[in-house]
Amino acid sequence: MTRAVDLVVCAHGRSPYLDRCLASLEPQVGEGVALWVSTSTPNSHILRAATQYRAQCVVNSKHEGIASDWNFALSVGAAPLVVLCHQDDEYAPTFSKRIAAAFDLAPDVLFAACDHTELSTLGPRAISLNLKIKRLLVSRVFKASGIQFGPSIRRRLLGWGNPLSCPSVMINRALVPDFQFDRNFSSNLDWDAWERLARRPGYIAFVTEALVAHRVHKQSATTELIANSIRQAEDILMLRRFWPMPIAWLLFQAYRLAYRGND
Repeated sequence: MTRAVDLVVCAHGRSPYLDRCLASLEPQVGEGVALWVSTSTPNSHILRAATQYRAQCVVNSKHEGIASDWNFALSVGAAPLVVLCHQDDEYAPTFSKRIAAAFDLAPDVLFAACDHTELSTLGPRAISLNLKIKRLLVSRVFKASGIQFGPSIRRRLLGWGNPLSCPSVMINRALVPDFQFDRNFSSNLDWDAWERLARRPGYIAFVTEALVAHRVHKQSATTELIANSIRQAEDILMLRRFWPMPIAWLLFQAYRLAYRGND
C-alpha cells in the first residue's frame, strides 16, 4: 500500500548542513511524498535551499521556542504520515518508503522509527557506547517482529532513556490529530512525546535498518541544552515518570555519561 508522507525539515538560522539534508530528501519526492521546509527564522540561506531542492517553504510567524516550531511543522501539509526532519541530518534514499511500509504491519500504528548512525564534522563516527545501548534497548523490545502493542511498552522501551532518534520518527497524525509537543520541555520534547503517545492504544513499529545519519556537533541545540543544565533537569523529570526518585537518580547518573559523546 502506498501511503502519503510529508517530510518537513525544521530549519533554523544558517545551518551549513541544510543543503546536505535537503539533497538526501529531494529524490524521495513524488508518489505521495512531499518535501517541506518549516522555519521561524526565514533568511536568504533557507529560502534559497528550499527553492533549489523543490521544497515548499512555510514560515511560522511566532517566536515561542522549539515546541512552537515543532508544533507548527507538525501542522504542515495534509498527508496522514509526517516526519519532522532535522536540518543537520542526512537520510537514506529509501527512508520514507521503508518507514511508511511499517504502518502496514497493523491497522493502528501510532508511530514508527528506524535505526540511525552518527556523523561528526569530519564524517561518519564509530559506533558510540550511547548508540550501542540504544540499539540494545530497541532490540530487546521489538525483537524480530518490528512491532509492539499497548501501554506496557512505555517502561520497556522508554523507562531507561530515549533510544529513538527523533528525526527518524514518522507519526501517524491521522490517528492522533490532537497531538502536540509539550511547551514545558526544551530538550526532551521527543522523549515526552513518545511516552505520551505510547499511552494510547495502538502499535509502535521499528525498522532495524539505519536510514538516518544523525549529525553530532558542538553548535547543535542539544549541546547548548547540556551546557546550561536544562537537559539534565529534564532527564530526571522523565525518569521520574517510570521510577521512584532513588532509582531515577541512579539511572540518571548512568544516562548522563552519554552527554560526553555530544561533541
